Amino acid sequence: VASRRLVYFVDGLSWGPPACAAALTIVICAVMSAPLLGACRRSRDLSLFCSAMAVALRAGVRASKCLEFAESFLLNPRLDRGLAEVHRRLDDGEPLSSALFYAPFVPRTLAWAVSIGERRRVLPQFFESFARLYRQDIATFARRARCFLPPLSVLFFAAFTACAAQTLHAEFWFSSCHGP
Repeated sequence: VASRRLVYFVDGLSWGPPACAAALTIVICAVMSAPLLGACRRSRDLSLFCSAMAVALRAGVRASKCLEFAESFLLNPRLDRGLAEVHRRLDDGEPLSSALFYAPFVPRTLAWAVSIGERRRVLPQFFESFARLYRQDIATFARRARCFLPPLSVLFFAAFTACAAQTLHAEFWFSSCHGP
């Protein structure tokens, strides 16, 4: 009897409409939050990169060593791969701005600002201002997340409650049809 109840319990959770609603809700949450999280992670990585570059350049370190210092703070393997290409270009004698311009993860505006900073000899200030901009982006993403995550969590808990209700209904139906 207990094994039959377990089968009905699992069957009710895995194939019933509320379970489908729960799965759909989880998929919707993941799909809606993925672009937001990806952009937030990118801003975080670029903020860390710019901050580390500003600190190292302000200390008088060469550009190639600054990149090594900045890489130690990064969590994104895609940015690490892009910076490896920047290292290669710097070793070939290119300036930092043109090396960053061809890196796939680095925005063009940052590379152009680095070019202006190199010409004006105020590169650490440019990196600091971009780090500040990326930190502001992260704050914007956090405000957006606070706006749309509560309704999504309500939907998720509603689907979870529906699954629990279906399980109880299946248990009562099994009891009434098959006895105690």
